[in-house]
Amino acid sequence: MATFNLEKEFVILTKESKALADIVREFSRRKILVVGDAIADQFVYGEISRVSREAPVFILRHEHTETAPGGAANCAANLTSLGARVSLNSVVGKDEPGTELLQKLSSAGVDCSGVVVSPDHRTTTKVRVLAGQSHSTRQQVIRIDYDGETDFDVKLRDQLTEHMSAGVRHAEAVIISDYGYGVGDPSVTQTVRTDGSIPVLVDSRFRHDWTIAPSLAAAKGDLRR
Repeated sequence: MATFNLEKEFVILTKESKALADIVREFSRRKILVVGDAIADQFVYGEISRVSREAPVFILRHEHTETAPGGAANCAANLTSLGARVSLNSVVGKDEPGTELLQKLSSAGVDCSGVVVSPDHRTTTKVRVLAGQSHSTRQQVIRIDYDGETDFDVKLRDQLTEHMSAGVRHAEAVIISDYGYGVGDPSVTQTVRTDGSIPVLVDSRFRHDWTIAPSLAAAKGDLRR
């Protein structure tokens, strides 16, 4: 019968945790370029007041709305929180969600000079409605997606690739965060193909070239390069 050695497992876990902590401390010295689909994650909070007379649904009295970075924007914000110097290449619309998203990223310390603000583009926004009664935990009841355009015109593609070319020259690593909204498309991101001198990592559900899902040991090895 197999036995579980708690003390041995704790020692292994401690060593792994220390190794990861050492890697995180190195982030403050790294310049990372994040390329991909920036998404505005909105959370609408409200209290259930009564049942509607128009339909068998609850009426929600709005309390407040929060906007948080999602998609590639979330990746950039997380890396910045770890101490890395992060530049984001993406596109947002000239609309309220796009403005709020850029404000959140700038406040977090993300360099957004490579984000194209297009009046012809709608910022991809995912609205989550969280409802509950007084003194109860708010739970998500529905999500509404406002998808941005995925077909970019020549002018927008040129703007994106120009920013990417400039960003790669100063980066020590590139992360492509592909959510299927166009920026992470290979036809756009081919600009960031390097000669192998810096790592290029892809997080995508839609493509397989370059995409990696490393083990813990492989991830630590790559990050130490």
